[in-house]
Amino acid sequence: MNFYDSFRLKSLIVFSFIFSLSFAANAQDEEIEITDEDLKKYAVTMDSLETMKGNVKNVMAEMVKGNENITNSRFNELKNAISDSVKIAEIEATEEEITFTQSVIDKKDELAGLIKPTLSDMVKNYIGSVKMYNAIKKGLKADEELKARYDAIMEELVASKESEEDGDMSDSEGSDDTSGNK
Repeated sequence: MNFYDSFRLKSLIVFSFIFSLSFAANAQDEEIEITDEDLKKYAVTMDSLETMKGNVKNVMAEMVKGNENITNSRFNELKNAISDSVKIAEIEATEEEITFTQSVIDKKDELAGLIKPTLSDMVKNYIGSVKMYNAIKKGLKADEELKARYDAIMEELVASKESEEDGDMSDSEGSDDTSGNK
């Protein structure tokens, strides 16, 4: 056997090995059974993620609202120009406006930075594994039946959350204080 034949044989073996590994990896993805309980955990995780993102937006909005010297539109103008000194000069931003805008952006970055580790923790400890999370995420894009099951679970979750929020509001509105007065 000459060098060329030996090289071809080794290449064929390596190619076959890599092909079998990729086939096995795909087969493992398909073997994951996604139960309604798995979908519910994924839905709770996604809802929590959206809630965290909403909280970041609310904190930013409250900071801007609390500053009497900057309107929402002025803040947006400053935020869009903050990284460009030419634009900052064009809009005639004051040092106070720049400092405030940067503080809001810093707070947003700080809070947003907490989301990824929280999501990672929920995936590992609540959903159970990154593999399951990825299988559900991938499945929702490709499998209409899975998507329909997920949508139904998410609707139930949202309805349940809304009814809890409505209950919390009505409980606090009519509750008596310790002196017996309303």
